[in-house]
Amino acid sequence: MCSVARDRALRSPSALDIYVRLTWRLSRLRRPVTTLWASPALQFGSGYANPRHFKSRFLGYLQSVVDYYPEMRLESTGAGLLLKPPPTHVEGQPGHC
Repeated sequence: MCSVARDRALRSPSALDIYVRLTWRLSRLRRPVTTLWASPALQFGSGYANPRHFKSRFLGYLQSVVDYYPEMRLESTGAGLLLKPPPTHVEGQPGHC
């Protein structure tokens, strides 16, 4: 994917925050782990009175993050997010797609 398309995928400040948090968290994983929904809700959901509204919006932002970083290995479950160790996300040389 070209960097131009990737730049568009993360225009939202919320998507950028989620990307940074998840890439940091995933880089430290040695085995799969489930993060309960309460954890991202505490970190990213302070403006939501209803947890369902947060989860729906969060999953929309998360889709932008996955579009930007398709190698990210995670699954949404009823309990939370199942995070799996991914390959490192390192950009190639500027100007190359």
